[in-house]
Amino acid sequence: MSTEFTWNCYNWLHENYHENNGLPAFFALGKYSVLNRSTAESEYRESVDKGRSSDDEDFRHWSEAIARNQFSVLNNTDVTNFWLHASSQQAKEEQQAAYSKLVIKPYVVPSAKKRASNAQQANSNKHPRTILETDGHQIHGLDVSLGSFIATLAHNRSINNKKDLYYKVLGMNRIVDVGDDTEDTHLAAIQEKAGEVYLDDLRIKIDLPENKATKSLDHVIVHGTHKKVSKRWQTWLNAIKKISPSIKDRHDINVDTYQHMIKLHLYSEYLFLPHRVSNVSETDYIVKVWGPLIEFAFRGTGIEPRWGETISEITIKSGHRMKMDLRLTTAENTVDFSTVEFARIVTARKYYNDKAKVVVSMKAQLNHIIKENPSIRNRTITKAVFPFAMVTGLEMQIFGLRLARSGLYVVDEISSFTVPLSASEVIIEDPTNPQSKTTTLSKATRDLHMLVQMCTDLKNIYDSIRVPTKKTSMKDMTTKANDTDNMATWIRDVWTTRELEKDDIDD
Repeated sequence: MSTEFTWNCYNWLHENYHENNGLPAFFALGKYSVLNRSTAESEYRESVDKGRSSDDEDFRHWSEAIARNQFSVLNNTDVTNFWLHASSQQAKEEQQAAYSKLVIKPYVVPSAKKRASNAQQANSNKHPRTILETDGHQIHGLDVSLGSFIATLAHNRSINNKKDLYYKVLGMNRIVDVGDDTEDTHLAAIQEKAGEVYLDDLRIKIDLPENKATKSLDHVIVHGTHKKVSKRWQTWLNAIKKISPSIKDRHDINVDTYQHMIKLHLYSEYLFLPHRVSNVSETDYIVKVWGPLIEFAFRGTGIEPRWGETISEITIKSGHRMKMDLRLTTAENTVDFSTVEFARIVTARKYYNDKAKVVVSMKAQLNHIIKENPSIRNRTITKAVFPFAMVTGLEMQIFGLRLARSGLYVVDEISSFTVPLSASEVIIEDPTNPQSKTTTLSKATRDLHMLVQMCTDLKNIYDSIRVPTKKTSMKDMTTKANDTDNMATWIRDVWTTRELEKDDIDD
């Protein structure tokens, strides 16, 4: 019996599954409402199930991998954000409909105390408080600077959910998030007021040198792929072991990273099996997947991964006690160069709560470095990126925080990757050269290197502040004088809530 779909979704998915597993475009093109979310997910599942018997081998293997992983892609961040946006739209429509059906109740004269309270509330709503900042970042269409705009939004924002909390915390800390344009975000508010705007001057871009080791490893994988999918992981592992002695790979970081991801599929296959995924815990992902990958990446850097619900001394000094799953810190435990929070699956509640925590934590580290050396050059500190990461299951998102102007910090998403779910996901087109192939293993390795580079850049700045490398010449003093504000006047104190310090949100 053939499956009846509400639209031509199976054929569309067959043509577009390469692009982010067809999500959330599948739901957008199907024009599913929030009320029909179960239908949307059901039709996606049925399309995938149908794909498991496809004559197209790559589509068939992809479908099998999605099913084997218990359709965890339906909980990815972009899918969650799609439904959150759709839910907000639905709520607005329902509210408008409710207004049209309101029954007017007889007026009852309130008490004097109630009248005073109502008057105070009315004045608050009529004249929302405007906060002025010194950043001077002007956007055509806004009456005030960008820093003033987000600060004013935050001061007048009520908290109904964790996303509201996240954006209130950011605004109160004078931090603008330029990487999220979903509803009820900074970008959405700016566009509503000023129309389409481009904030490219605030976006964070990280350039990495070419990695010859991953190119060599990719070559043996691309050109040594076994015809049988079931044989590919072992074939690739054997090929890497054979070539590894000839690869210039400092501390064996690249080779070990590739081998670890391959061995997960060979020896810990249950992490990817549909009937086992629901039993995999957050700690399983940390210990078996991410722990080794991060330990490999930071070998020889002088930066130590500090695992397990620890608190930075710097955040304690700023008056807050927020536990972090992972802190990338110095041997002396003096400053954190990055923090990472982990979750088993995506939920908006945990995601925005954890993201607020890590942003606040990294702002505390940034402020600390400037307070320790207020005469630091502004071009040094404004180019410095304080990274943090959010890990959900097998996916890592890497973000950066920087101080852009006086009274204006910026958060941006820099990159993301997923540990491949199946052998059919490993070989992909090279985005820099469509005529050649690369691998998702090199993408993961590259993104981890990016996190390491941002941390080591910060370490170099921190070390140069603590131990000057040379005597300061008259020329250096003149250059520094021309490039120095009192950077302590640029920063703003950390603002947070006790709610963020609670660690009782489970996924």
